[in-house]
Amino acid sequence: MAWLDAQRYAGAHVDLETFHTRRLAAMETAFLVDLRQGPRSLPEGLPVWLVESMPEHMRSGLAGGRNPAALQRLFLRATDWLLKSGSAFGGYLEAPPLVAALYQRHRDALDEAAEAVRRGHRALLLDLLELLWGLDAETRVDRARVVAAGFDPDEREPEPEDYW
Repeated sequence: MAWLDAQRYAGAHVDLETFHTRRLAAMETAFLVDLRQGPRSLPEGLPVWLVESMPEHMRSGLAGGRNPAALQRLFLRATDWLLKSGSAFGGYLEAPPLVAALYQRHRDALDEAAEAVRRGHRALLLDLLELLWGLDAETRVDRARVVAAGFDPDEREPEPEDYW
């Protein structure tokens, strides 16, 4: 997702940041959205999957409770949490022997938990894209619109490993 990559590489080497920022801007233009600001109003109707999953007492409050600002805040928070997910060992390039031993002991459980958190937040972001902008997993734009918006999808993405 261009959105996540632009957030991930914000403040990185200028080549990485520029590439991902340009790609996000073109995608936002092509899809007619602004992911940073959010929409002024929500699309009409609610997805069936959401309505059917809600208890009846919650459905009755939907008429006045469709606040795009609250959903936008959740979108930004979910982005932050997805990008932060990892483990306490993530900052070590070369760990002391005791830390390395603890890593060996807990690595699998922490890696599985972090991946579950990332999967959950990705799914939440996809649901929020649908709720906020009406973009579901089937929404597409053609290549020409992306190119017209200033980004060539065939452009080679910079390799982060080249910028150590």
